[in-house]
Amino acid sequence: MNKKTIYDLNHHKINFAHIKEVIYKESVESTQTIAKEYFSFKEDNFVVIAEEQTKGVGRFKREWKSPNNGGFYGSFVFRGSVNKDKLPAFNLFISLALVETFKYYTDDIVLKWPNDVYLQGKKVSGILTECYKTSEEEGIILGIGINLNRTNQSLVDTAITLSDVFESEVNMSLFTNQLLKKINHYYDLYLSVPFCEVRDEYLRYSNALGKEFTITTHDEQFNGKAIDIDDRGFLKVYDESGKIRTIMSADLNI
Repeated sequence: MNKKTIYDLNHHKINFAHIKEVIYKESVESTQTIAKEYFSFKEDNFVVIAEEQTKGVGRFKREWKSPNNGGFYGSFVFRGSVNKDKLPAFNLFISLALVETFKYYTDDIVLKWPNDVYLQGKKVSGILTECYKTSEEEGIILGIGINLNRTNQSLVDTAITLSDVFESEVNMSLFTNQLLKKINHYYDLYLSVPFCEVRDEYLRYSNALGKEFTITTHDEQFNGKAIDIDDRGFLKVYDESGKIRTIMSADLNI
C-alpha cells in the first residue's frame, strides 16, 4: 500500500463526519485487537489499517488469510451506545457500502446475507462486527477483510480477489479512499434512516431468498428456506417443520 497516502490521511485526521483518523500499521496479528487497544486512548472514531495480518479472523472465529499487500484489512471504531437489535441492520448498511465500492470495478456483485460479498460465485470480502465496552463508553468495532490482489500466498478455492475480476492489479490506496468514503456515507444513513429505506437496494444484490440453506447460529444448526429479509434486516426462513423462524445472525451454507 502507498504509505505516503495513508500517512497523509493520518496526519490530516481525514475530513469525514464519522471517521476522523487513520492508524496505519505494517503488520499486526489482528486489526480488531489493535482497535480495542486504542479504543480508550482516542476521543473520535477511527480506523486501523494494516498491510498484513498474521492472525486475522472473521465470523465464527474463522481464519481470514491476510497476506502482505494482498488486500484491505481494517477495523473501524464507531463510538456510541449500541442497540444490539439494530446490529443486523448495521451490517447490511455496511454491506451496501462495500457494494458501492466494488461497483467502481465490476457490476458482478452478490451479497450473501448477512454481509459477505461474492464475485463470480466466490467470496471476496467479509465483515466482523463486535460490540465493545469499557468502564466509560461503548461502541462498535467493525472489521473488514477484502481480497484485492493475488500474492504468492494461495487463497482457498472458495475465495477470489477483486483483481481476478477486474483483470488488473487494484490500486490499494485508491481503493482505500473509495471505501472510506462509502463507509462514512452508509454509516451516516444507518444513523439517520431505518433499514426499510434501503431494503430494496439490498435485495437487488442478495442471493438468499427462495434458496435452501444449512443455517448455523451460535446456538444451533438446522435446515431452512429463506423467504424474506424484514425491515430490521433479520432473515425469515421456513424450517424443516414448516415453522417460520426469524434469524438475527447466522452462517448460511447451501
